[in-house]
Amino acid sequence: MSILVGRRETETLDLRDKSASLLEEYEKKLTEKRLVNDSQFVLVPSGKAFSNRLRKSIENSLKSICIIAHQKTLTQFLDYMNGTLKGSFGKEVNVRILTEKRRNSALTKMLFSLQKRAHFENRFVNILPPFSLVTFDEKEILLSTKVEGENDSALSVYSNNSSLAELSQSYFNDAWFSAVEPPGLAFKRSKLQFDNLFANMNSGFAYCKMIFNDENKPVDFVYSQINDAFERIMGLDRSQVIGKRVSRAIPGFEKENRELFEIFGRVCRSQIGEQCEIFLRPLNCWQHMSIYSPKRGFHSCVV
Repeated sequence: MSILVGRRETETLDLRDKSASLLEEYEKKLTEKRLVNDSQFVLVPSGKAFSNRLRKSIENSLKSICIIAHQKTLTQFLDYMNGTLKGSFGKEVNVRILTEKRRNSALTKMLFSLQKRAHFENRFVNILPPFSLVTFDEKEILLSTKVEGENDSALSVYSNNSSLAELSQSYFNDAWFSAVEPPGLAFKRSKLQFDNLFANMNSGFAYCKMIFNDENKPVDFVYSQINDAFERIMGLDRSQVIGKRVSRAIPGFEKENRELFEIFGRVCRSQIGEQCEIFLRPLNCWQHMSIYSPKRGFHSCVV
């Protein structure tokens, strides 16, 4: 009897699991259906309506903005949306622009200025399609075409249809990877990777410029850069020390740690690395330090 009851309980549990799985699948299908039904295809007239739609989509973007546009259209776009794009860079949204190879000094200057930003890239192709395309977070698109014989008025369509957004993003990616990189972009990418490594390393790192007196003795130093781990380990705030003399950022540091100053000065002059374990009096902590000099007069410290 107990065996039969046990089997019955097992069957009941299996049936409950299958029912839960079926309900979950049903909810998933309903969600997918709602998403399809919520897809929009909006005809956007040129002028203010287009600008408002563009601005709203840029402001709502959290990951990426990809643009294919002819240089005339791109110049107008960057002129008008410069402020909004700066907000996107602040959110670390990746912006990629694809345009044709032509000499346009105003646009070249604008792109060169944007190229300095870590999350901006642009490439060039010889021939562009007869339309402009912008994708936002790979979820929304804005497609513009020129209507012949209507004073170059633009006909634009906005959509958040997932299939169309996926197709548009795929088209952009194919065009992007077959395009030409501007000079210096490889260096910028390497620098960005280095910056990410620097920011996320577990050890604290500081890069400083040593200050010597007339007798060539170390009397102070300036923090040029520190990473997040250095802030955490040393209990310092980047905004309080970067670009400032340590004597002002940490009052008493140069007087209480003369032996450390001697090590810093010796490494900066000889460019031979040293290690030490020292008690930092103003910060009230023991630290093991590896000190080296990448350039005469400068020292780097790893804690």
